[in-house]
Amino acid sequence: MSSRIIYICLTVMLVQGCGGGRKHERDNEKQAVKKVSYGKVTQVASASDPACNYTYYVPDSSGNLPLMVFFDPHAKANDVIEQYKGLAEKYRFAIVASGNVKNGMQPAEWEHYYKCITGDMYNMIKPDTARIFLTGFSGGARVAAYIALSRSDISGIVTCGAGIPEIAGITKKDFSYVGIAGMGDFNFSELFSSEKAIRNSGVKAYFRYFDGKHEWPSDTDMEYAFVALSDGNENDYKAFVKVQMSEPSPGWKKYLRLNSLNDLLKDKPGCDEEKTTITAYLKTNESLKAYTEIESSVISEAAVKNVIRDAFLNKDDEWWNKEIASLKVKAEISKCNLNELKNIRIQGLISMNCYMLVSSALQNNDLQRALSFLNIYKMADPANSDLSYFYAVYNSKTGQYKAAIDSLGNAVEKGFSDQLRWVNENSLAPLRDSLRFMELEQKLGQN
Repeated sequence: MSSRIIYICLTVMLVQGCGGGRKHERDNEKQAVKKVSYGKVTQVASASDPACNYTYYVPDSSGNLPLMVFFDPHAKANDVIEQYKGLAEKYRFAIVASGNVKNGMQPAEWEHYYKCITGDMYNMIKPDTARIFLTGFSGGARVAAYIALSRSDISGIVTCGAGIPEIAGITKKDFSYVGIAGMGDFNFSELFSSEKAIRNSGVKAYFRYFDGKHEWPSDTDMEYAFVALSDGNENDYKAFVKVQMSEPSPGWKKYLRLNSLNDLLKDKPGCDEEKTTITAYLKTNESLKAYTEIESSVISEAAVKNVIRDAFLNKDDEWWNKEIASLKVKAEISKCNLNELKNIRIQGLISMNCYMLVSSALQNNDLQRALSFLNIYKMADPANSDLSYFYAVYNSKTGQYKAAIDSLGNAVEKGFSDQLRWVNENSLAPLRDSLRFMELEQKLGQN
């Protein structure tokens, strides 16, 4: 196994909760797959393994459609397909999302579920085998990259909320890579810094940045990926390009937007007027200045992140309180300047690191360290549902059962929806017979 695959593998197994939260929508009950249901979001169990479940949307039965396989870090397959089914319809893609693959799994498990899903889809719809794409968010993006790097039959991948510099090592002819991240995503700098190496490789590279944090892109922003990977004519994407060209934005945002459109249009026919405008802009001093501003912000951010990582080892609560207070941003993310966006990303990094450190400390019953990291977590990301869930585990482990129930209530109120963790957490055993616990469990199923 190559070093770049090992790196991605370890990253996915270590990062246990980087996925952005989103309410889980219940759909129809799983049924054993028999034949495809066209034009309908459908959840099924695999014909080869009933434990493998997935959700798909296939527009209709005409022709061999390209296939896009999605990986969500929390295996919320229905949510993903519901969100992007309109794009699948518009750009003529069959889309399918795993209901099993999630953060913390071993590579053999990803591969098994992937093979079950694609085996079914190949039998049901006979997709265009020359146009098989993988798409993932956060840890799911790294799963997509791992599979793409270890197989020769993948035509391209879309990574959301993650930078994968190892993509530059792919040598398959005409392989396409679309990298998408929110400008407030703590992985923004990882993606931005990977651009140069990937652009200089043989990969067809496309980069898109949007007003957002660590989350799946809106369907408007994800449309960029569908346009990039589609083989339609100019009429299919001209309206999208026109909207993007007309969007007002400051200097550095204008650079990101037009550079993104330059990636999109360089190999596509039509849109000649837009191509001329973009090419002229990218040659100006204004464009160079904007790029330099973003690059300087990313370099500055890297230095702060190094301080933050070391601080988990040797700084007290007073230091953390002052540091986190200095990072607070009041403006809406769409109105933030580069420095404010940098602060949002650093806060996101603190939250993600707290998640991993608290999880590890609780698993090892190192309750003193767990409480220390929980205190930092609370300062950095008080609205996070995982924070409340971890407090429940900590309180239960220390015999504070009323506080544990209260914390579980806060977690559910904030949208906590991970039923597997809830059911498998042994430390919650003393709470399970209480009426309030049972009521919260019912509410959990509605999140």
